[in-house]
Amino acid sequence: MRVTLLILLLCCLSHTALAQGKQETSFRLYQVAGRTWTTKSTPVSSGDGNLDIGYARHEVLEVHETYALCSSLRLDQNKKVPKGVEPSEYRVDFKPDIYPFAAPGGATMLGTENVKAAGLTFECELWSSGNPPSRYFRSTRYPGLVVKVEAGFGREDLVEFDAFKEDEPPPPPKKGGKKGEKEPPKAEEEPPAEPGFALFKSRRSWLIREQSPSGEVYRRYEVTKVEAEGAELKVTELDAARKPVKGKQEVARVDFGDASSPWIQPPAGARKNRTERRKTAFGLMECVVYDVKVDGQDRQLWYSAKYPGLLVRARLGEKGKGGTWELVEFKE
Repeated sequence: MRVTLLILLLCCLSHTALAQGKQETSFRLYQVAGRTWTTKSTPVSSGDGNLDIGYARHEVLEVHETYALCSSLRLDQNKKVPKGVEPSEYRVDFKPDIYPFAAPGGATMLGTENVKAAGLTFECELWSSGNPPSRYFRSTRYPGLVVKVEAGFGREDLVEFDAFKEDEPPPPPKKGGKKGEKEPPKAEEEPPAEPGFALFKSRRSWLIREQSPSGEVYRRYEVTKVEAEGAELKVTELDAARKPVKGKQEVARVDFGDASSPWIQPPAGARKNRTERRKTAFGLMECVVYDVKVDGQDRQLWYSAKYPGLLVRARLGEKGKGGTWELVEFKE
């Protein structure tokens, strides 16, 4: 119960908007699909030594131009999902004057402090509200992220957080340099998208894990031969232990002169839904997301924007109930 009250306090503090002037708000916390973070709720001890400690895991599910869809999942003290508990989904609009970006109404900002949490150091705004006062620390780098709360009946701490090098802002321009001084290096830019068949013009390999209610298999793709006119692609099915399945191997020809080749185009009838930056096993990848119906089943497919034809993720059926596909290995 006290854990629930602590979570409610967080929501109440955040939902009441307070004017922020014209300062620009960054929405970076919610602009990476797949980003997760976990908080730990610790109530004040009742004296019996039985603390009702709990956790909550948050994840950014989808990133759209003006909003993100997220989920929150309650976990027990062992970070396990209690029986019957399902994740709850919520929408975050990219508007600086509303929850979770606006400052809390009725609260006083006391300054900034560095807070160590989840193995990182966060610069935070320290706010105080209520009597007796509750203190809470809001990240300046990730607006909307509450790093720590200290209340009369307990505390909330960030214990896990997905941080990426792309979260870092570009270095500020150098001011008033002396004559002849070199310009500071520019921030590293995202590599441009490769044209057409670039995925197949080097001897690359990649592995996709296919999970379904009936089990798990893998599919390995290997560019084995590259010529001016095309490439040879070996496709091998692997079992759950990643061992080749007998008789489940084929070699396909990728024709570089065929702009409509299924190796670089989404399935027939696919409709572009959005583009988003997504967390993968190899860091962040820019993806184009498509919706398509295959044999009566709705599917959502994520393809690499840099390498046309590279499937990064797939969700089969409603919310992936029919299975999921995931790129788990990619070798240049």
